[in-house]
Amino acid sequence: MQARTTVVKLLADLKTKEAGPIKSAFEMAATQQSQDSASKAAGGDLGFRSREELTQAWGAALADAAFGLKSSSEIGQVVETDKGFHLVKFQSRQVG
Repeated sequence: MQARTTVVKLLADLKTKEAGPIKSAFEMAATQQSQDSASKAAGGDLGFRSREELTQAWGAALADAAFGLKSSSEIGQVVETDKGFHLVKFQSRQVG
């Protein structure tokens, strides 16, 4: 329960910072707090992934959250999977 509370507070903080002058707050937070060694060094950037790739790696809930985002720089709600809690930020789409 404490982990969820922490990530909900982080989400609110990130949205406030990115609405203001700190547009890279998400990337800085991912570099400092992510437990995913593969994306941590890249500021949380997963690269271009298909829905199927996201589902296989992190589960359907994360894939649905990622593909539900529509606006560039939009940060979604907290996503819980069997691997923990995740925040997702939309950067761009690439035609398949």
